[in-house]
Amino acid sequence: MHSSQFTSAANYIGKKAVVVGACNSGHDIAQDFFNHDFDITMYQRSSTFVITAQTAAKMLGDLYREGFPVELADTYNTSLPNAVLRRLSQRTVPVFAQTNDKDTLDGLAKVGFKTNLSPHGAGIFPLFFDRGGG
Repeated sequence: MHSSQFTSAANYIGKKAVVVGACNSGHDIAQDFFNHDFDITMYQRSSTFVITAQTAAKMLGDLYREGFPVELADTYNTSLPNAVLRRLSQRTVPVFAQTNDKDTLDGLAKVGFKTNLSPHGAGIFPLFFDRGGG
């Protein structure tokens, strides 16, 4: 079944489960199965862009801050052409990955989880704007 049809692991008690895909929905579903005492397997089809919430907050913190109008922050965030944002992100994303997220990414690599910096090495913004998500 597709993740959009999944409601709860409680509906599958007594069955075996494999989650195919390792992005947000895949992890959420695997966690639900784990919380229901399943011996769950997750299959990662391809490498995944990973960023910690702390790093994402640092990247957007000045823009999306308490007291600053969200509408204005959204306008600023989307005012650069995608090609320009991609080039800027190609410079900043690797730095964040090698510093702020190094321990997380190293830990994932240690257990065989494949990560990337997105197809263009520019992180989440091009993925979101080009494809609507990771």
